[in-house]
Amino acid sequence: MELFYDDGRVEYESPHVRSKAAALRLDSLLDRLPEQRYEPVREVLVKMLAFSVWREHPNVKKLRATFGLVNPPSITEFEQGKMETFQPMFSFDFSLRDEQKQ
Repeated sequence: MELFYDDGRVEYESPHVRSKAAALRLDSLLDRLPEQRYEPVREVLVKMLAFSVWREHPNVKKLRATFGLVNPPSITEFEQGKMETFQPMFSFDFSLRDEQKQ
């Protein structure tokens, strides 16, 4: 997730879990998220993950969650210096409302 601050800073953060079992469940869920049948709940789930990151960074004004595939190079490509590539699948932007206008 990309965290955007008013001063122009951008930080990168991943959701945190408290146990190995929770990490395994989250990993399994994220693996299934791109499937068509999960589209109706995809945004809600990503919003929940984004909110968990936001609580740890209260000064963030915008958060972008991008999910995709990391494609590692073959052994030959790696030996030639090629790095992994990232193929985005979907992305969501979330912004906090201006507290003064609420």
